[in-house]
Amino acid sequence: MVLPKKGFLSIVLDAFREGASNDIIFVPVSIVYDRIPEEKSYIREQEGLPKEKESFAQMLKARSLLRRKYGRIYVRVDEPFSLKDYISTKGHHEGLDEDLALDLVRGINRVTPVTCLSLVACALVTRFRKGFYLPDMEGSVRTLLQYLRLQHAPLCSSLDELSSTLSETTSLLVDWKVLKVVEEPGKESPYYSLNQQSLRELEYYKNGIVHFFLPLSFVACALVSTASERVEMEEVKEIYSFLMDLFQKEFIFDPLHGNQVDIIEGTLEFLKSTAMLNRSEGSKKIILTKTGFDKLPLWAGLIKSFLEAYWIASKVLIEAGDKPGKKGALLKRMNSLGREFHKSGLIDNLEAISQITFKSALEFLVHRFALPQETGALMAYAEKIYRLRSPSP
Repeated sequence: MVLPKKGFLSIVLDAFREGASNDIIFVPVSIVYDRIPEEKSYIREQEGLPKEKESFAQMLKARSLLRRKYGRIYVRVDEPFSLKDYISTKGHHEGLDEDLALDLVRGINRVTPVTCLSLVACALVTRFRKGFYLPDMEGSVRTLLQYLRLQHAPLCSSLDELSSTLSETTSLLVDWKVLKVVEEPGKESPYYSLNQQSLRELEYYKNGIVHFFLPLSFVACALVSTASERVEMEEVKEIYSFLMDLFQKEFIFDPLHGNQVDIIEGTLEFLKSTAMLNRSEGSKKIILTKTGFDKLPLWAGLIKSFLEAYWIASKVLIEAGDKPGKKGALLKRMNSLGREFHKSGLIDNLEAISQITFKSALEFLVHRFALPQETGALMAYAEKIYRLRSPSP
């Protein structure tokens, strides 16, 4: 979920401070769709294209959208809370508006249900970017589910019957022309070919649940990026801290998950229990297994498009030097340079070319580095981002 906009919330809080109400009750509500009608608008926003003007003709066209099948809608509600109680706990301070906005989003994130479609999207954008056989897809989805259940993430009840639900989801994706069935002689299961034009919309559904996987994605990224069978624990901690810092404008981290060291230790225990690594109790060395080399890229790949986007943003700022120009020009250059990098094979994911992510990256990097004086430091930083990209599936 993107970082919250605080405009309307600030108006509500100002009214409360001026005595318009004795108290306000906030109710975090998550509304999740199997498929949203506004996919094209989202893709246009990612690509930096102007929003289409609303018209009477568009209103008439919208009627046909309402006749299409979009799957299910899931509504979940987190614990309501009183603004008066919230302030008595937090106290009045300058950043209260932002703290409240972030806590509301954390409440929404906690109850956002994981759907079969979002899990399939995760597997498609990380592991099966060309296509898949259904048994392979089911294996990857079960791996994702295993971790989610340990984290007590909210799951749709249909996932209890995974095989039938996965078949239903696959059929929907075929109907939506996201997948195409390719029959192969002698094969019990057909091959499902992925429409490459659908990767951007699948990225949207993946990002709707990526917050559940961030600890595991960060640890997996640290393990995979070394390209070595043996990894030092200190290196994992250092890379994890680096990613937490890098994505502070991108993701909303929940402090209820515990401190960083405990999160890393718990994540490594999960990977050990699933035979992805070996590690003696208290040992500072981590040894990856064959299973780990095979499956860890799935987890690391969940943040790959973000890493590639931040690398593109870094390269544009380095290129600009002491003449960065206006924000709009920088974002436009990120878009064009990203396409050049994708065409030349320097980045794998076209979804990395996202104006939404570029804006977050630009805000973070400009705040972090005093340019052009620290261009050298930014160059080293960009190299590290690029090294952390997981290998192509």
